Amino acid sequence: MRNMMNKRYSLLTLGIVFIAMGVLLFSCRSPKPAAGKPEKGTEQKSQTPPDPELLIKAKTMESTENFAEAFILYQQYHQAYPNDPVGCYELARIYHLRSEYKKALPLLEQAVKADPGNKWYKILLAETYEIDGKYDQAIKAYQGLILDFPLEVSYYSNLARLYILLQKYQPALNTLDKIEKLLGPIGEIIAIKVDIYKHLKENDKAIAELEKIISVNPDDSRYMFMLAEFYNNIDDTTNAYKTYQRILKQFPGDEMIYLSLADYYLKSGQKEKAFQSLRTGFSNPLLDIDTKIAILLSFYASPGTTEDVVDQAYQLLDILTGTHPEDAKSFSILADFLIRDKRYAEARDALQKTIQLDSSRYVIWEQLLRLEADLEDYDAMASESQRAIELFPEQPLLYMFNGLAHYQKKSWEVAATAFRDGSMLVVDNDEMLSQFYMYLGDVYHQLGRAVESDEAYDKSLSLDPDNEYVLNNYAYYLSLRDLRLEDAEKMSKKSLQKDLNNPSFQDTYGWILYKLGRYEEAGKWVGKALEQAEEQDNSEILEHYGDIQFKLGNTEKALEYWNRALVAGGKSENLKKKIADKKLYE
Repeated sequence: MRNMMNKRYSLLTLGIVFIAMGVLLFSCRSPKPAAGKPEKGTEQKSQTPPDPELLIKAKTMESTENFAEAFILYQQYHQAYPNDPVGCYELARIYHLRSEYKKALPLLEQAVKADPGNKWYKILLAETYEIDGKYDQAIKAYQGLILDFPLEVSYYSNLARLYILLQKYQPALNTLDKIEKLLGPIGEIIAIKVDIYKHLKENDKAIAELEKIISVNPDDSRYMFMLAEFYNNIDDTTNAYKTYQRILKQFPGDEMIYLSLADYYLKSGQKEKAFQSLRTGFSNPLLDIDTKIAILLSFYASPGTTEDVVDQAYQLLDILTGTHPEDAKSFSILADFLIRDKRYAEARDALQKTIQLDSSRYVIWEQLLRLEADLEDYDAMASESQRAIELFPEQPLLYMFNGLAHYQKKSWEVAATAFRDGSMLVVDNDEMLSQFYMYLGDVYHQLGRAVESDEAYDKSLSLDPDNEYVLNNYAYYLSLRDLRLEDAEKMSKKSLQKDLNNPSFQDTYGWILYKLGRYEEAGKWVGKALEQAEEQDNSEILEHYGDIQFKLGNTEKALEYWNRALVAGGKSENLKKKIADKKLYE
């Protein structure tokens, strides 16, 4: 929780500080002037080249991004005028851009020697020294630039950065002091100095720097937070608490204070006070919702989450949705917690509220449709997937949800249309495409369109030959039509190899063996299916077992299982006739 709560005001690490200060303080790179044009106040020491047209042509090639030709022309120019600093600089600049720093350095040294008043030559030389790992030479180069241009802050900044890189902290501090003389006390410089003093274990000096910036910026709470966190980091909880009280008194409405206090209380072992501070912070509408969500995510990911922590998370979520009722993010994060805790109906409500506030996020629609499938609410799944398709017509998964919902509703034609439309949108995803064809095979079977069903299954297996559900369904439907029974037996056997204890697969295999006249084997496999299946779900398996027993000459046993199938809800066309006539009808 700690790193997230104080991210806005925390003391920056040395590396991050230099990045954060950007161009103002620590930019290594400076814009380059046009060739041959020294900055105002400097003088071009070399004479005008005898033939400037070659150089102009090279610059033209470079400006049109014809870099290979430009590079050749710069080389030709340097060969023609090896002592001209402009030629040395321009060729070195190209080597620098090509990361060939060792080739650039001697050319830059020559350019600086020939024209020591041109700062652009010196800047690129300093940068190249640094990139090539020649830090001492880079330091000397920046020191020379400071002597020539004592009011240019970026040179001091780059010099300080190099000192810190080399752990030369006192020269770094001296250089930072010079920046302060030019700019006055600024927070970024203070943060660097504080980190240096902390590294040197000179905490009093770090605190003095922070108090100095506070006195210069009395209306900016950031620096007080930096001071409080510094006290926290050095385990001076007494002064940390006093500083937080200063902030409360001077900035009572600051949106971060209660989160920082929560951090403090948590570190000092006062968990209840920490949570109460969090509650107060979450109640502040000025505290941005992303910060609050970041804190909640620490609750979400906590290992070994206790009941108390879960309760606290939901208290904060309740405050969040109450404080930000018009922000979809608040209900989205609530849904994440509810899904984690398997409270699917409530999660569905939270996601529907999220979409009501912001319907533009595809991932929320997908999450909602998965919940509808888990809840088996196919009416809602059908209507919501249709709404989602209207918003995201290029997302194939939405058509799959729509097709599955209508399949469950026995709206076979609508389901077939959805599966066909979705299959045409799939790109580079054989697994998904195979599933679309699998469902098309199922729905075409329901529609009695056997040829199209077989074609769809064949396409599915061509993409995923080991899909056990396609293998099982395809094999069973072939057996019902007494077609390709040898192929059906192979497919069914392959599905069993993937899931040996699946009662549906066992029944299919046994039924195909029955169709092949292998009644003893058929009875064993359908018997296994009966052992695995639930009584209320196995009317078809019971009827199959009765048929097999009749073929084996066990008429009484066949009647027993046919009657059990009828009680279990069997509705096959011939079941009642079998029982009434004590005879097998196929």
